[in-house]
Amino acid sequence: MAAPATPEQATLLEHIFEIRTRIIRALVAFAAASAVCYLRAADLFNLLSAPAEGRLVFTHPVDGMMAYIKLSLMAGLLISSPYLFYQAFGFFKPALG
Repeated sequence: MAAPATPEQATLLEHIFEIRTRIIRALVAFAAASAVCYLRAADLFNLLSAPAEGRLVFTHPVDGMMAYIKLSLMAGLLISSPYLFYQAFGFFKPALG
C-alpha cells in the first residue's frame, strides 16, 4: 500500500473527494442543528416575538409555518457555524501553511 500523498502532492481527485466529504459533514451538522431547533421553534418564536407583545400579523395562510421553518434554519446555521468554519478551515489549512 502506498503512503498517502502530502497536501502539496495531492491530485485533483483527492482534493475533490476531500471537499465533498467536508461539504457532506457540514450539511449533516447544519441539518441536525436545524432539526433540533425546529423541535424548539415555538419557544424560539415566543422569545423573539416578545417585544411585539403578540401583535404579529401573518397575511398568508402558510406564513406562520414558514416563519417557524425560517427561524429553525437561521438558528441551525448559527448553532452549527463553528463546525462549518472548522470544516472550511480544515480544507484550506494545507494550502496556508
